[in-house]
Order: sequence, then C-alpha cells, then structure tokens
Amino acid sequence: MALLTLELGLIQFRLSGLTFEEPIPSDRVRPYRGKAAVITLVPRGKMLLGWAPFGDFDGAPTRSSLTMTVGGVTLPTPHATIDDIVDLGGGRYRHDRNWDVIFSMPPGRLDGTAIVLRYTLYPGATVLVFPIAVGVVAGCLAGGWRRRRMIAIGLRALEQGLIRFCRLAELWWQNWSGAAALVLASLAIAVAVGEVGARWFEPRINTTIDSIRYQGHPGWQSFPPYHAMIFTNEDMVTIPIRSDELGMRNPPGSFALSDVVVLGDSFIAGDNTAEDLTFVNQLRRYGIKAYNAGMDGSGTIQQLNFIAHAIDGARALKLLVVMVYLGNDLRDNYFGGTVPPEVNGAYASALSAPESPAELCDVLASCRWLWRGGARSILSRQAWDSLANYTVAEMAFLRRVPDPAAAQAIINTRMALASIRDLAASRGVKVLVVAIPSKAQTLGSFREISGFAIDSRHQNYARDLGRAGFSWDQPNAIVQAISAELGLPFRSLLEPFRREAMAGLYYDFDVHWSARGQELAASITAPAIQDMLARR
Repeated sequence: MALLTLELGLIQFRLSGLTFEEPIPSDRVRPYRGKAAVITLVPRGKMLLGWAPFGDFDGAPTRSSLTMTVGGVTLPTPHATIDDIVDLGGGRYRHDRNWDVIFSMPPGRLDGTAIVLRYTLYPGATVLVFPIAVGVVAGCLAGGWRRRRMIAIGLRALEQGLIRFCRLAELWWQNWSGAAALVLASLAIAVAVGEVGARWFEPRINTTIDSIRYQGHPGWQSFPPYHAMIFTNEDMVTIPIRSDELGMRNPPGSFALSDVVVLGDSFIAGDNTAEDLTFVNQLRRYGIKAYNAGMDGSGTIQQLNFIAHAIDGARALKLLVVMVYLGNDLRDNYFGGTVPPEVNGAYASALSAPESPAELCDVLASCRWLWRGGARSILSRQAWDSLANYTVAEMAFLRRVPDPAAAQAIINTRMALASIRDLAASRGVKVLVVAIPSKAQTLGSFREISGFAIDSRHQNYARDLGRAGFSWDQPNAIVQAISAELGLPFRSLLEPFRREAMAGLYYDFDVHWSARGQELAASITAPAIQDMLARR
C-alpha cells in the first residue's frame, strides 16, 4: 500500500515508497575497517523533500529493504552487524542508518565488478512538515493569529522544511509518475491541513447550520429575514440572534413602530451580546422606541443604502441616529459598496449546502481566506491602496495630515452623511451623529488595534506615524468637523469611555463592546436622543 511516511519524535509510520535499482561504479566503493567496504548512497545526486532509503539502526535492526548484488550474485545475509561483516565476511552486508551500505569485501579487486543496489525511497518527515507548516501558517492567518505559540511552531517547521528542501533539491525525475504523485500528494496535504488549520485556529464559535450568515442587497447587507441564528462569544456564551422582516436584529414589525432608527455596524448589531443587553435595547430602557439597524461590516454608505431602501416603511420615525465607528467606518466608506465583514474570526460562516461556486468557497475556511485576502484584493484596488491593510488603515486616520487615500475616505464619509441628512429632511426626520471610539483610541495603545502585533510592518508604520505627527483624537475630530459642516448634531463617546477605560468596556480579544460598554454607551447617548425628540 503506497502511502506516506510520518516521523514525529520517536513515532514512525512507514509504508511503501518508490523502488530504485542503482548500479554502483567501483570508484564509489571505499575500504572500511580493513576487511570490509562501504558505499554511500547518492541516488540521482540528492533527494527532494527528504525522501530517503531507510536503513537499519539499533532500535530497528531489520528496517531496511535494500538488496545488494555483486557480480550478478545477490549477497545472502542482509542486516548483519558491522562486527560480523568485518570478522566473518561471507557476503554479509548492512544498510546502516539510511545512507551507508557496509558489506564484506570479496576476494580480489572490485575494478569492473558489477555492483547493483536495489532499495526503496520513502518520503521522510519533510514531505509532511512542509505542507503542514504551510497549512498551520495559513490557518493562523485565517484565524486572526490567536494562538501565537502555534504560529511560532509552524514557522519553525516551515523554516526547517525550506532548509531541507534547498539541500535536497534534486529529484529522481526519471520517474515521472512518482514525481507527479509526490507533487499531487503534497498539494492535497497542504489543502487538507490548511483547511483544518483555518478551522482550528478560528475562535471557538458555533458553526452549525444556524450560525451567523448574511444576505446581500444592492449596496447593503443584512441577516436573512425571519432567521434564527446563534453566536458564541469570547466568554463561550451562546447568544441567540433573531432577525425581523428587514433582516435586522429586532422583533418582527418593530421598524414601522419605532421613533428612532439606530444605524451602525457590528457594535450596534451586538452579535456577542444577549438581546436584552445590546446598545439599542438599553436605549429602550430609557423609554426610547428604538430600532436596531446595526449590521456587521457596514459603513456609513451601506447604512445610507439601507435606510434609503426602508425609510418609507418607518411610519413613526422621528430621528435617525448614525453611529460612526471611528476604527474602520472611514475605511469602509473609502471602498464603498457592500463591504463583507473582515475575515478576523469574529463571525461564523454558514455550512448549508452551497448553491454556487462562491458559496462553496465560503464554506471552506481556507478558500475564504485565500479569496478574500488574496484573489479578490488583487482584482480590486485594495491590492495597492494604502488603506487595504486593516491595521494600517486604522492608524492612517490618526495622522494629523491625511494621505490621499484617507482624504478620499473623508470625502466619501461627508457625502454619505450629507445624503442621510437630505433623505431624512425630505421625510421631516432629524439626524444625530454619534462617534464610537475604537479600543485603541480609548486606551491610547497601538497594540489594541486588531492585527498590530502580528506583522513588523505595522510597528514600522506606527514609528513613521510618530515622526509624521498623529493624535488619537484625530478620527473623532474628522467626524465632528464633517457633522458641524453639515449642520448635524454630534455626540462623541470618546472622552466618557476614556474616563471609564479600565471598567471592562471591551472584550479582551474581541475589539467590540462588552455588555458594560453597551450600557455605558446607551447612558451617554440616551439623553441626547431624548433631548432631540423633545425639541421636535
């Protein structure tokens, strides 16, 4: 049965490999301890990916399958000890520790004597180490680099695999079928291990058929309407999520009866928080008839598209509250259109039967990562824009003088807020803009930016940022200035959150609000909403 060899520590599973028959010229034979000779195997020069003809050793004295023919006669006694070979002779030989064949010297000279070695090459540890390392690294990337010790192990394995690959780079290409089989097997292992790694290194979220999933619309996205889902947060608490007729997280029929619609992203959707503790539900405790129009991954442009689609159904609507997340909404507005949630492990993907190749890719964690992080970005401007990198993008808006991409994002944000203002005014509805600070802006720490610690380029950018001049208040100042220019009331959570920064307002790994953060945000925002409703 032709499979692979896996060597891990002292454990070795060995199955059949590729058989060679190699003539040995006399100049390859060297004397050994006077009465014996030794041949060092160098089949086709060197082996690719650590393939080796496994020899005998003390723990496995009959491991080798090598046979030796001298002058057309097969030597009768393999697996002999070296002492017996030297002292007793008689055609004894030993394939010792993979590469040396020691045999008793026949009478006379060996010049012109035909020596043929027949042996089997087995794929060694590197055949699996290399694709496993690739899979581990890919899995770590897909999972947001949560388990950094495992990343280090994977990188070390990859390094060793590359070293051995370079040393053993010459292959037995005369056996094309064997070469093709090795390449295909390695690719299959890399894909399989990459998929396992991608799933293993994702946070422990529920991935049943009822997990979080999304439905696309022109310019915005939602949960599937009337859909029950579950989400498991960082504390391993399972959160039920139910969507209404618009695919938002509310009881059915809420939209038409609400005085206030709260537009926002995942901070407002609150997937990681029980329904009664979310920001919008906290507002309801203040007597505000609020509707949760928060959706994972949405920016101001997507929120504009949603409310433009749905506003005619909001019969009681008096106020739109636009919650601008200072961590990535400006970036989202730069790219425009429907921006799917970042692949950072925060969301589960549906495992229902795929209906298209794109959905099939979405089922496979490794494919999702490769497509979203690679192919799709290459086909779009994200491949070369300064805001393509999520971590760098959050830092870019801290600059006192924005670069061209950030400047365009600010223009897009202004246009989106102006459009929301005009749409609301046409219906006699007011608008309140509320700025949500990121965890990094609240604590004043680059290390709290998602992904900062995993790439030295992020640290280099932070150093450059320090020389160029930056402020943790800059994103807040940008949104405040836009609001003032458009004549929109503005409320910021930045300073109140800084005063309570050590109160556990955010999760440890998840950058979103905890239930305490949701509560504090509602206590700050509710009075401003009540004041605007009272002045209507």
